[in-house]
Amino acid sequence: MSQDNDVTPQTKYIINIKNGESIAIGDAVLVLTAKQRERLLSAYRDHIRKANATLDTGGLALPIVNGRPLDSALVRIPLDLVYIKLRALPSRSRPDEERPKNADDLAQRVRRGQERRREWEEPRRLEEAVPPELAVEKHAQLVILGPPGAGKSTFLRHLAWAEAESEFLPLYVPLGRVDVAMGGGRSLVETALDILTEHAVSDRAGLRAALSQEIASGRVRWLWDALDEVRSHRRAVLDVLKKLVAAGQRMMLTSRPLGYETLPGLDALYEVLPLGAEEARAFITR
Repeated sequence: MSQDNDVTPQTKYIINIKNGESIAIGDAVLVLTAKQRERLLSAYRDHIRKANATLDTGGLALPIVNGRPLDSALVRIPLDLVYIKLRALPSRSRPDEERPKNADDLAQRVRRGQERRREWEEPRRLEEAVPPELAVEKHAQLVILGPPGAGKSTFLRHLAWAEAESEFLPLYVPLGRVDVAMGGGRSLVETALDILTEHAVSDRAGLRAALSQEIASGRVRWLWDALDEVRSHRRAVLDVLKKLVAAGQRMMLTSRPLGYETLPGLDALYEVLPLGAEEARAFITR
């Protein structure tokens, strides 16, 4: 993409916040023509479809073949074939945000969780349950909470796959990976771009520029996965997430209840319901 004089023009993109603040997306990136940008984004949408087309079997117990577990890289199960739509319930109360102080505190929280589960099973409450897809349509910004194995990550990956061609470009970002990679003073958005562009070996700089422009223009939907896995850089991550919320950036955030911390302005809060009998049967038969 170099010019005739071998000097490549660059620019910096920022996200403007209503209170006059701004978020610098990162270092200066290439200035793209409209044609270059569309080509790069088209290729990225293709990548999203391919990267999220199959079930992630990394955490599954796979069959033993010739005395050794089957290599997960050899197992390719179409995600759309096994995906079961979740049910989410608007949360009436905020989860406990601090870690348990002691064994008694932990026991009290477990009891509260059991009481909440019994409340979920009341018919009048189940009538309020909605598929998370409808919650996404209703709220530009929302949080989905659920215990380990509830299907939160699978839902986000399926959403990225399903909305790859939508108006708002889905950006799936595993926050556990971000936390590990944020060393050296790199920001949340910079590190997210590192992860989002790592597949683009031949034109990574160009894709970074194209995504930066989409982010600055508000034409993306952030899919932040597993806030509870952020430990080393938790305060820095939360600070930027709060600013992105204030800037009106579309986003969906998942977390276990215990690892969630309230973000001002991010008021749409849903909790994933346990699989009902029909959903369990559907999953098993698939």
